[in-house]
Amino acid sequence: MNPGHLFREVRDLGFRRAFFRLSWEARMRSGAMSLLSPAPPPYEPERLDGALARSLPFAEPGEVRDTAALPAGEVEALRRLAAAAARGRLRCFSRWDADFGDPIDWHRDPLSGARWPRGVHWSRIPLGAGGDDVKFIWEAARFPQAFVLARAAAHDPERAGDYGAALLAQIDSFIENNPFGRGVHWASGYEIALRSIAWIFGMHVFRDAWDAAAQERVWRAVHANAVHVAAYFDFARYSCFNDHLIGEALLLFIAGRLFRVAEWVGRGREVLDAEADVQIYPDGAYLLASHTYHRAVVQLYALAVVFGGAREPWRNALARSIDFLAAQQNPGDGRLPNFGSNDGGVPFPASGADYADFRPAMQAASAVARGERFYAPGIWDEEMLWLAGAQGRALPLHPPALVSRSFEPSGYHVLRGNDPSNFAVFRCGAVRSRFPQIDMLHLDVWWRGRNVLADGGTYRYNGAPEWHEHFVRTASHNTVSVDGEDQMLHHRPFKVLYWTDARLLHFESNARFDLAAGEHYGYRRIAPGCTHRRSVLFCKDELWIVADSIVGEGAHDLRLHWLCGDEGFSVAVFDAGGNPLETSVVAGAASPPRGWISRYYGEKTAVPSIAVERRAALPFVFVSVLAPETPPVSIAGDRWSVGGITFALRDGTIGDVQ
Repeated sequence: MNPGHLFREVRDLGFRRAFFRLSWEARMRSGAMSLLSPAPPPYEPERLDGALARSLPFAEPGEVRDTAALPAGEVEALRRLAAAAARGRLRCFSRWDADFGDPIDWHRDPLSGARWPRGVHWSRIPLGAGGDDVKFIWEAARFPQAFVLARAAAHDPERAGDYGAALLAQIDSFIENNPFGRGVHWASGYEIALRSIAWIFGMHVFRDAWDAAAQERVWRAVHANAVHVAAYFDFARYSCFNDHLIGEALLLFIAGRLFRVAEWVGRGREVLDAEADVQIYPDGAYLLASHTYHRAVVQLYALAVVFGGAREPWRNALARSIDFLAAQQNPGDGRLPNFGSNDGGVPFPASGADYADFRPAMQAASAVARGERFYAPGIWDEEMLWLAGAQGRALPLHPPALVSRSFEPSGYHVLRGNDPSNFAVFRCGAVRSRFPQIDMLHLDVWWRGRNVLADGGTYRYNGAPEWHEHFVRTASHNTVSVDGEDQMLHHRPFKVLYWTDARLLHFESNARFDLAAGEHYGYRRIAPGCTHRRSVLFCKDELWIVADSIVGEGAHDLRLHWLCGDEGFSVAVFDAGGNPLETSVVAGAASPPRGWISRYYGEKTAVPSIAVERRAALPFVFVSVLAPETPPVSIAGDRWSVGGITFALRDGTIGDVQ
């Protein structure tokens, strides 16, 4: 191992966390972890808080049904999903269906057929041992089907008994086939936490359909889950201090209240309080630089508020989060740029809206944190109704202001048109935490509500490494690569080193145009003095002009890349003298990967990838004109005229816009 890389990794992690991780790995690899594993926990039914168990803080199914009043087509689609789920055909990652068997085979990959070890202590199972992506079998064990079957029971009460029986059979099957601490489904405390939340929600909806013995089996299993999470909670505190930590803390808090374990309540509440300000930055951004992980944390904190009451840190974190996310939202369908890692997870999938639609989580969070709604009524309201009850629909409506905004501390800058469905989001800010995608100065462009220039997403965490690397690394993003290198070092699948420093240089907004400029210094580790500076001029409402200046010394291989998320948009690239530059366009290439977008986990779609490559002495400037149709471009000295707007291009930077 490179000593410099090792030192950088320890420095980024912190010495205390690094020491813990080394100790953890030693216990795992030596087998000591399995020898020190806690015994199956004793369960004392009398410890269960019966009043809380009988009156969980969710709305009654009939109340949700009557208030949501889903269209007949939505109810019929839900019936079909529930019927399939009862037979083991599950909707995975809120997007695509896979057959897990009837009864469900909890240790078989539904796509590859590969099997994962069962009956083996979880610490002795490498997460690549049984198939190419453990998340595929973890998906069934998260029990998203619990929400499908419970929601179907609410909206189709005549079949509620059948839905309840199907869910109970699957829970019993899981318990029987995954004894305490054995098998890969015990390897992640976060997965255990999400499974427990799903079972608790199912218990609420089906409490009148399940007899006392069945309910005791489920509560016993939830208690065992909490015992396991409590035993290994330090791993989340020191190695997975992100949404995993919040999810596990939430389980301890809820289970502590249910089973009257004061230690669990205290540990969970303490972490939830502290992480509300650590993980949600003052401007509302999330430390993982991922919008979909941010949504997961929003849902977890909304559940915490519902179970724990009016704790100010939780409510404030939710308020900051939804303001931040709403500023970047497409008004027509609730989507956001596909920034950061995206594992397809939704901890509380309690509506029929598309996975990419953030309105369900944000409407619910606004209701429980602020006592107001963001959006007019729609199918996205159902999640709010489960958490806030029918009165949620009566809350005052305060739609978010869709305007240009700069979240400078975290590096997200929104250039919004007079028509809010025309906008762009510019990524420019120093990296402050681990595991972002390597995407500095990426630009996401939305035209008439269509994501025409897009972030490629994630696709899969595991499997063939070339695919994981493709979606994470700089070359797949809408930015510039130098000498074929990344802005940061992609050290391991979930680790980047040499975090990029960046700063915003300029941001202004008026009725005619927005202008933002920034630079980053990530390439200085490979080319001393090398700086990538980007200016983005948004001429409202349908023209974007981007100047990319790479300054430094010597000659370098430069590559400017644009990924087309939707068709019907034009990209033209010029040099500083206004000469058109030749582009290459590739869609759906496999070796090496190029021209792919993944909006949903495990699914990729071929789209055009536009690249301009030049071997050039620095400084060098690319000028991109982005529009539905490329307008006329003329140059007089350092002054450019493009589509009725003029500007100066000096030192590779746009200014003096007229």
